[in-house]
Amino acid sequence: MLSIGLFIGDTPLFAPAVYGPEKKRSASASKKPGYFYGEDNGCALLHDLWRVLRTGELIDVEDYIENFFRLIVSPSGPLFAPACAESEWFDVLAIIQHGGSWHSDAMGGSGPAICLSVNRKDLLRFFYDLLDEALTESDDLSRKTLLESFDEALRQRQQLMQA
Repeated sequence: MLSIGLFIGDTPLFAPAVYGPEKKRSASASKKPGYFYGEDNGCALLHDLWRVLRTGELIDVEDYIENFFRLIVSPSGPLFAPACAESEWFDVLAIIQHGGSWHSDAMGGSGPAICLSVNRKDLLRFFYDLLDEALTESDDLSRKTLLESFDEALRQRQQLMQA
């Protein structure tokens, strides 16, 4: 399970109606106010974030099972400029596509959105926080797969975070 939270400080960015009615979830998956939930098969978000950080290639992450949100990340720069792997700034667009009482067919399948710019160090910190959480919450086989997949990222962690 993947959750995306949009906050100003500790306060959810949007009014409670946007997040929809509380749904019954299993005891192990409590739903917190201010978060949208989805599935992330194979930690696709981690792989995509690592790719945008390494190559500067635009990523467009959308849960294909239940598309509650869409997350687009690209290096900041002039429109139609080639991707830059060394970019220090990234544009992040989060679009909430399903959820609260605002949602209906008339809305065209999308709702509130936020666009912000983040520097490379903050995006790296976000990536490593997600990776640490995935490693902590995974079973042994999944943890082994993550460690193999992100061996390069883990080896470069100190160097990248100090840059």
